[in-house]
Amino acid sequence: MKPHMDIRHAARSLLCTAFFISLALPLPALPASLSLATAPLTSSTTTTVAPNLMFIIDSSGSMAWNYLPDWANDSLCKRTTGTYDAACDGQPPFRSPDFNGVYYNPAINYVPAVNADGTSKGSQASPWTSVKNDAYNIQNTGSTNLVTGYPDTEWCTDSTYTDCLRNDNYILPGIMVAGKTYATSHTTTSSGSGSVATGSLGSPTTASRSWGPHYYMMVPGEYCNSARLTNCQTTQTSDFSYPARLRWCSDTAMTTCQANRTSTYNIPRFPTKVTRAVATITVGSGNSSTTVSSITVNGQQILSATTTGSSTSSNVATDIATKINACTLALSGNCTVAGYS
Repeated sequence: MKPHMDIRHAARSLLCTAFFISLALPLPALPASLSLATAPLTSSTTTTVAPNLMFIIDSSGSMAWNYLPDWANDSLCKRTTGTYDAACDGQPPFRSPDFNGVYYNPAINYVPAVNADGTSKGSQASPWTSVKNDAYNIQNTGSTNLVTGYPDTEWCTDSTYTDCLRNDNYILPGIMVAGKTYATSHTTTSSGSGSVATGSLGSPTTASRSWGPHYYMMVPGEYCNSARLTNCQTTQTSDFSYPARLRWCSDTAMTTCQANRTSTYNIPRFPTKVTRAVATITVGSGNSSTTVSSITVNGQQILSATTTGSSTSSNVATDIATKINACTLALSGNCTVAGYS
């Protein structure tokens, strides 16, 4: 005779066992109640500030700006004197996404604006004679004709605006082109055709161009060995492979630079930017003879010793050349920098 068990009795026994086991297990912890902070972190009077949620809509005037970051329109661009302390609006850096983060970037596929319900407002690709300045009609309700009305800046020899050039490379203003000084700024439109300043800063030339909507891209002038852009050279190698389109320097000679702009590193180093050497010549006084006791370039002494006194200008010039040449060989005499020629 085989033993057997009542199935219903066995099921009740298992359920009771499971119930008592569940009572022995720890219950899951429930989150404690939390009171959200009622004061900003900066003005809170307590040492412990609870987390908070904020939804912020920026309605400040900067929302109407056509540049980003804030410094993109500061006094960082080229002046007619060659210094870099003019407003950037209209200049090549301002019209480059490498400098102005909201300027047109050909690497981005821009999509049309959307309505409040998420539906598209549609493309503005046509007609070109009526492209909205603001797709939402909030900051501006007007339109621009991109064929005849695209804003542009040219540099002219005088205020008659008859002999003018526009930038191809970032050359104007401050550099003579074909023996002429183009230092008078003129706001115009990018239509028709004309001439641009192109080539290098050392030997700029002119070229013909047809005008139209345009943008600038910064061609790297240096390549660095890290993304910090602190150690760079003009040649790209496997070790120096990080392109430097824009660096920020702490000194006007642009010898100490990095990738990020800070309160200390705030002098822009554009690929085409050059520094002007400041030379100081100290001439001794005398009734019949002249001596030169010091010649410094950017504060560095390049004259090995005071020249021999002479009343003949050619003799003084020859002795100056001799003592400068002494500095090209070594740090001899009074020289603080070797290598000038």
